[in-house]
Amino acid sequence: MPGRAGEKTVIRGGLIDNDGGDGVTVQRCFFYFAYGSNLHPRRLRERAPSARLVQVSGLSGHTLRFHKRGQDGSAKCDALPTGDDADCVIGVVYVIEARDKALLDGFEGLGRGYNEDRLTLSVAGDLQPVFTYLADPRYIDRSLRPYSWYKELVVHGARAHAFPRAYVDGIAAMPAIADPDQGRAQSHFSLIAAMARDTQLF
Repeated sequence: MPGRAGEKTVIRGGLIDNDGGDGVTVQRCFFYFAYGSNLHPRRLRERAPSARLVQVSGLSGHTLRFHKRGQDGSAKCDALPTGDDADCVIGVVYVIEARDKALLDGFEGLGRGYNEDRLTLSVAGDLQPVFTYLADPRYIDRSLRPYSWYKELVVHGARAHAFPRAYVDGIAAMPAIADPDQGRAQSHFSLIAAMARDTQLF
């Protein structure tokens, strides 16, 4: 994240500070690890407008599952801890401004199905604190299926970032169900169509 001329950019503690020399100008940002429906920047920026792509990253010791009960009654993504380093959830690290953190917490249902988890990932060559959302065990229901639009958000996001084909195919193979709310489904499929038209990530 570049600063103005004469400023230095410092990354520390999961925050990025632009610290001016003559006057203090501080812009505090968080690193966020997206692995589900927020993978694509177009989708994420509907929830956190300041989000900027940093890099693709992997979270070892976790596996991707569609088993978190959403507020709409369907299955949402979870990076389930397994303790096996051979397991890996592939995601994307974004940087978001602090003012958008509360917005994203609200969209994700923090405290209402998801808990915030603090990770340590390599970001631009340095180990940095990163936050993500993991399913509250009380909201895990393995009998649920995702709505088809939700699964497609994850698939399109994974493809946009050129995730390994086997990983993307595994997501695409997940069974899904139709959303009975046609208006909600159409709204999300329109977003997916816009994502498909993007010629580059922004």
